[in-house]
Amino acid sequence: MARDLKPMVRAIAKIPVEPARVVELACEMYPEASLDPNDEGHTTFWLVLADQLYNWRVDAREAFERAIAIVDSGVDIQLPLHQEMGPADVRKREKSLQKLREKLVQPIDGVRKTLAAPEKLTMELGDIIVFPLAKGMIVVPGKDAMGTLNPYWSRALTARFGKQEQQDWGAAVLVKCELIFGFLASYCPIILDRRLYLDEKPTREMLLAHQGWDLTMPGTCSSAHFKRLQIEKVGRIKIDPDVIEQKFPSMYGLRNAAVKDISICESLYIGRRKPHNFESIQSLSEITLS
Repeated sequence: MARDLKPMVRAIAKIPVEPARVVELACEMYPEASLDPNDEGHTTFWLVLADQLYNWRVDAREAFERAIAIVDSGVDIQLPLHQEMGPADVRKREKSLQKLREKLVQPIDGVRKTLAAPEKLTMELGDIIVFPLAKGMIVVPGKDAMGTLNPYWSRALTARFGKQEQQDWGAAVLVKCELIFGFLASYCPIILDRRLYLDEKPTREMLLAHQGWDLTMPGTCSSAHFKRLQIEKVGRIKIDPDVIEQKFPSMYGLRNAAVKDISICESLYIGRRKPHNFESIQSLSEITLS
């Protein structure tokens, strides 16, 4: 949970709303952990939330007080998970909690930075996009699916493993785009269910003729990731939103991807094993306005 909470708080802290509303948004994402003291993630939720809010200069005193109360009560140390730790690890945990408490009682230094305007949409409804698929699977080790270039690939990784190389092409169509809370951009694509063995970039006409498009998970796509993934728009179709709802009733909401900052690269695997309830269409004409 801690690993998921950190990017979530980073994302919602940027929204220009009152600190109390930021806390509410976090609680809406984790209703059981935030509200139920008996939930195994309850103390972790409030401790990590308070820590991250403080780090991002969100002066949410209610969250800080909850975390301080958890530290003072000792309830976190009494959790079965922590009772299984050895004495040295327990002392280390207690020291970490006391350090957090000392931080939370201090005034926040600096001013919280929020978005001055909504995030720019890098893609729009109906955009047909193509993107390179990585050669040799060096960017998605251990997976059978064919993945995109890794947008997190660094100079250090290049020095160690070499430059990312393209093997084939993938393609997708944006069937939903939203600004979550009016500020955070999120997208949901359908992807062509096979890779394209082509030397040249696929065209709009070529993709309109292809059969087999699968619904995938929503994701975010900043300008930086758009560039690093080498996404290119090759055309656009007019999407019928009502038909999208009918064809893809199990489509996940875009809020989760936006607040957890889940990159669209996670949505663009080609050949990934499909869940039992996955939804697809044969032709793009099925969702196109006539």
